[in-house]
Amino acid sequence: MASPQNILVVHNNNDLYGAEKVLLELLSRLDRSRFVPIVVLPTDTRHINRLSPELEKLNIECCFIPLGVLRRKYFKLQKLPRFSFELLAGVRQLMRLIRKRNIALVHTNTNTILASPLAARFTGVPHVWSIHELMVEPATVRSALHYMIPRFSTRVVTVSQAVRDHMLKDAAKFADRFTFVRGAIDVEPFLNAKGRARVRAEWGVRDDEVLIGMAGRVTRWKGQAIFVQAAKLIAERHPEAKFAAVGGVFDTEKFYMDRFRKEVHDAGLDNKLTINDFRADMPDIFAAFDIFVLPSILPEPFGLVVIEAMASGKPVVATAPGGPSETVVDGETGFLVPPSDASAIAKALEELLADPPKRISMGEAGRRRAREVFSLPRYVSEFEELYDSILRAGFVAEPSLVK
Repeated sequence: MASPQNILVVHNNNDLYGAEKVLLELLSRLDRSRFVPIVVLPTDTRHINRLSPELEKLNIECCFIPLGVLRRKYFKLQKLPRFSFELLAGVRQLMRLIRKRNIALVHTNTNTILASPLAARFTGVPHVWSIHELMVEPATVRSALHYMIPRFSTRVVTVSQAVRDHMLKDAAKFADRFTFVRGAIDVEPFLNAKGRARVRAEWGVRDDEVLIGMAGRVTRWKGQAIFVQAAKLIAERHPEAKFAAVGGVFDTEKFYMDRFRKEVHDAGLDNKLTINDFRADMPDIFAAFDIFVLPSILPEPFGLVVIEAMASGKPVVATAPGGPSETVVDGETGFLVPPSDASAIAKALEELLADPPKRISMGEAGRRRAREVFSLPRYVSEFEELYDSILRAGFVAEPSLVK
């Protein structure tokens, strides 16, 4: 029997939101007789300490390297020297690691890391680049990334068809290098969550009140302000409705949370809308909700929380286009609405508030869809087959940086 192959997996964060959750589920189920994952995370998020302890529980080796992650703080001319220094340091350390550990394949799990594709190219190791982002702006950064990603990849894996189509607008001649692997979750924790009463009691939500929730990092494009506007419209007409938002912020973006709390206060919703930071008990959070809202103002690449809400049996109101157009069946498992349109969200919510049986039927349809379409075994199997096909062929991207 052949020895297992070492796979170097590089990610941009030590947190536990969508991309990290999907990665953790993949690594936890990889066939260790065939693949041994070694994970590299950046030093600048080490202190968050959410993903790395979960990897440790799974006996997955994890180390920290200053990778020079492409974060928004570097989108300024004066920051480029610092970014360049960190990037070069990351490339050198990754190259040493690849050689020392006899790495057979490098898997980069985000479009914000450039060090690992460069290290893979310079060491002649095949490279898989998983894209969980749908970057629209800044246009210059988007164009540069979409130029680089297929040229430095043996395969580019997108989490949704929407991400693939968006990238191919800039890289059409590399279509044969793109692979679509639909995202997935472990549905069981959401099917069997028991914490509904506990969470609602914690938030002061009665049994006869309808709890409308959202979940996701508080940042510039996730639509928390739109959620507040829609909540204000609903609260004025539906005293039985309450609201909750769960999710934290990056260290450098705490002002987004301050702004969010001010918007809630200015809308007169302090006693109606609960804000919680990151929660580890998300299955219970979704169980507590009656309706789920994803109000992103930019196209959502996939929207893992939509699948979590569907698995929890909740109807979903989500903005389109983007990933939700592939997950939510409009009129069957929820409603798709235009981005940045609080009145459209409120209208969809009012329809669900007025019709409890519809809420239940849509929730059940969503639960069935989550189990049938977004299964984790299928997701893991597709990645294992991808790794196998690349390693059997011994194929890497062409050495030329321009084509």
